[in-house]
Amino acid sequence: MGKMYIVDEADHEVMYQAEQASYTPEVREIWSREYFIQQRSNLPSIGMAIDGVCIGGAYMDDGFIHISMLPEYHGKWSLVYAEVLAWAFSHADPIYASILENNKTCLRFSERSGWEMVGRYDEVVYYRSTRCLFERLVARRERLARAVANGAVRPHEAGSAEQNDTESNTTEPISG
Repeated sequence: MGKMYIVDEADHEVMYQAEQASYTPEVREIWSREYFIQQRSNLPSIGMAIDGVCIGGAYMDDGFIHISMLPEYHGKWSLVYAEVLAWAFSHADPIYASILENNKTCLRFSERSGWEMVGRYDEVVYYRSTRCLFERLVARRERLARAVANGAVRPHEAGSAEQNDTESNTTEPISG
């Protein structure tokens, strides 16, 4: 796999293909390809690409970030996570995400990344993040990486420390 990078605008056709697999038959009847593209084409968006090929993207819709990746790249977009969130925070702060409760991987990633669960409705879990929380998480990861590089912390301990930090109340100031 080549290097993943951000492009100026999402390819809505690719995003539709990426999302279609999670749609129920009832949703597929309503959210046709044409309707999806019509609804998304005027929203702020960025794409994610590898070797010149779009593999997914993100768009902002009234404070909500929505990220879609082709199935073979699920779990890989974390490589550009910081860039995607920096882009999202240029459009809104706080930002929100709605995640289907059966998407356990995305739910765990959101919680490990410091997102605050703010509610549930039906089969959807809602999360919120702020630029401040995001910047603290990035700073913490940088400190842990330096500690691992300096031999002060073993790699497996750094992951445990980070997970413990994000499981704490992230709305309180985190000391450095």
